[in-house]
Amino acid sequence: MGVARIQVRAKFFFEDERKFPIQGVSYGPFAPRSTDGVPFPEPAAVRDDFSRMKECGCNLIRVYHIPPIDLLDSALDQGLRVLVTIPWVERTLFWKDRRVLRKIQDHVRTSVRERAGHPAIFAYLIDNEIPPDLVRWAGVRRIERHLDALIGLVREVDPETLVSYANYPPTEYLCPPSVDFVSFNLYLHRPKDLRAYLARLQNLSGEKPLLITEFGMDTRRHREAEQADLLASHVETVFELGLAGTILFSWTDEWFTGGLEITDWAFGLVRKDRSPKPSFHRVQSLFRSWEEPIVRRFPLRNPPKISVVVCNFNGQKYLGNCLRSLERLHYSDFEVIVVDDGSTDGSGKLLETMEGIRIIRQENLGLAVARNRGIAAARGEIVAFTDADCIVDRDWLYFLAKAFESGDLAGVGGPNIAPPPATALQATVAAAPGAPAHVLLTDQLAEHLPGCNMAFRRAVLEAIGGFLPDFRVAGDDVDLCWRLLDRGHLLGFAPGALVWHHRRSTVSAYLRQQVGYGKAEGLLRFRHLSRFRSMGAASWKGRIYPPSSSRLSLFPPLVYHAPFAGGFFQCLYSRPEPFWLAAVSSEEWLALLLLSVLLGLRWPAFFAPALLLLSASLVPAAVYGLRTEMARPFASGPHRLLLVALAFLQPLARGIPRRLTWLLGKPAPPCPDAPTAACTTKETFSREGVALWSESGAERLELLDRIQSVLAENRYAYALDSGWDDWDIHVFAGPWWNVRLRTLTEVYPQGKRLLRVGIFLRPSPLAVLAWIFGFFAVIAGLAAFGRPALLCLLGGAPAVILWVREGLRIRHRIAELAGKAGQRLGLVLVPWLPFGSRPDSSFDSPHEKG
Repeated sequence: MGVARIQVRAKFFFEDERKFPIQGVSYGPFAPRSTDGVPFPEPAAVRDDFSRMKECGCNLIRVYHIPPIDLLDSALDQGLRVLVTIPWVERTLFWKDRRVLRKIQDHVRTSVRERAGHPAIFAYLIDNEIPPDLVRWAGVRRIERHLDALIGLVREVDPETLVSYANYPPTEYLCPPSVDFVSFNLYLHRPKDLRAYLARLQNLSGEKPLLITEFGMDTRRHREAEQADLLASHVETVFELGLAGTILFSWTDEWFTGGLEITDWAFGLVRKDRSPKPSFHRVQSLFRSWEEPIVRRFPLRNPPKISVVVCNFNGQKYLGNCLRSLERLHYSDFEVIVVDDGSTDGSGKLLETMEGIRIIRQENLGLAVARNRGIAAARGEIVAFTDADCIVDRDWLYFLAKAFESGDLAGVGGPNIAPPPATALQATVAAAPGAPAHVLLTDQLAEHLPGCNMAFRRAVLEAIGGFLPDFRVAGDDVDLCWRLLDRGHLLGFAPGALVWHHRRSTVSAYLRQQVGYGKAEGLLRFRHLSRFRSMGAASWKGRIYPPSSSRLSLFPPLVYHAPFAGGFFQCLYSRPEPFWLAAVSSEEWLALLLLSVLLGLRWPAFFAPALLLLSASLVPAAVYGLRTEMARPFASGPHRLLLVALAFLQPLARGIPRRLTWLLGKPAPPCPDAPTAACTTKETFSREGVALWSESGAERLELLDRIQSVLAENRYAYALDSGWDDWDIHVFAGPWWNVRLRTLTEVYPQGKRLLRVGIFLRPSPLAVLAWIFGFFAVIAGLAAFGRPALLCLLGGAPAVILWVREGLRIRHRIAELAGKAGQRLGLVLVPWLPFGSRPDSSFDSPHEKG
């Protein structure tokens, strides 16, 4: 009939190329009509109701029984779509009786077959609010498998239709993976609670649209004006938070269910006689303009000017689409700055054909430097970043600006979702682990915003010094977010601020990306030592919400049902993954596996432990590969096996370069052969550290700030005490040695201070590893060769001497820099005396204050 079916694209519904925000009302159930017994009004009354709904601005109705064809035709005449709930009332142990199960399946098939392809059909809901006691009895997985099977039946009959299940808070944990969108019935009357819970549901819905399929207020227990205010506030909240839409319960107070007319509830926008309530007019004022962009429907109070920075390096393949998507943004005050980082693939010629953008060209200096060039050129109050291989949603900037408007935030980001794959290989790589993802501290505050979709206040970026040039390919966004959090700033998350991010299209490109991420994590560890586990992986304080995150664990999450499964809001509590699960995917485990294989070539008995080691490594990879969602046309057996292989290789491709970067050490500036400052003379330098005298009462924290500045000027990488350490600054002084600084203040009369800087040498991880290997090599050599091996050991003594000498030089150098920092603060270098001794005869020690 020339009417396009509604499609899902990431978090939103689309009709052809236009967004289709759901603005609906529920309709019925009604008493069976006299002509054919279906639970709907007579056709003339239906047409009159639909005409009034169109007048109200609705574009969808939800019905709770299978609608007759004449009702679908009437809806189509008014431009309304219909969401059909397929009821199956067998609230029994249906899985134990095949006849009941077959009856449910036949009912679903018949309901869909008679209406398949009708253009008025928006989607089907294969059930509504399964009771929590039934779910607890059957088990979550059994119910989810049953719902998935019914969804499969609907798609067999009508492949182009959308399918979901109408959930509600008591079974929030019920998440059938094959739904096209997430549906929730929700009744929360406090706006603050509603906003918080919708933010939670947005995160739980992952990359799928979130649709509220019931929301309302009873006007028998509340005033009609109160209902109007609540519904208007709800509609505004839904669209400002980036949901796909809402369905208000209900159109009319007329309600018939369970064989009875319900007379003590009145949820309608219109009364039983169809006279409008105040809520009809309030909703109408918000619904009627649904075809307009959201920025005009719910305008910002003071829209800030936004500078969009796109950094490009050989991104010609996607750059044009990225810039064209920026041209179509529904935002009035923004500019686009493209920083070309020494591209050699023809990107320059493409940029010359684009109008309305500012272009900055530089030699290939890396991603962080390119982003800093964009910040320097930005004129906007907000600087937003995306990548050349991204396509932004038309409302991207609106949702970012809305988040800035609603909170005291330094930065805001949103989700990045892979576009629909064109090939099975693209679908497999897109589902593989390790894609850039946001990390959330709460449902609305973030710990990390991915670089392809993040925005910050320009003043904050300038105050913090922008991005660090060390991060040429990746990791700059993580470092920036952590530095902002360490300074007390807040980062927000806007689920509606969406970009489509092209994933790597080949296995080799994907593995190269993971290698780059691993190197970046190694560099991040030098600056944020406390945020990494001992095995090298980042220790996030927040939570990562990948698609179907609850399915990627070997162990099912815990569900708090409340006593007798009576909780109104029940949710999942993820179990912490055991230590061994990370161990079997680590590079150390791989080394043991390879060693067992090598020994097996000589002694075949070692193949048995090698097989056990390999089997343990494959367990988490197999769980990931078999449970993770893939694009439906490509989720076949061979591609599942490829996904398992990628899940096995990804930790190694990321972990090995991360460990090598860490072991080889952060490059440190050369250490001078001789001291160049007075602080390294015998009079002022001790094996314990440096002492600095203050006549003006300088504080220890001021000295630590100056030491950081001097270390940064001299290109030393360092980490700061996180509150759990026994040191103040950890300096990465080279591949063989690290230095830890610990400070102390001694208070003297008349406000004077003695500031001590303790300097402690520590072998680097590479040195420790070398000592371990050396020890076992010596033991093996002595056992095999005896005295010749002992002579070789003695011959290695010069290497030990050189190692110790290098450490002493490094300690002298760090002492020199600490003294330099103190002199900048106006402190005087004094000899290191025993604690409590007087640095000058004119001053009493703290023990002699009296």
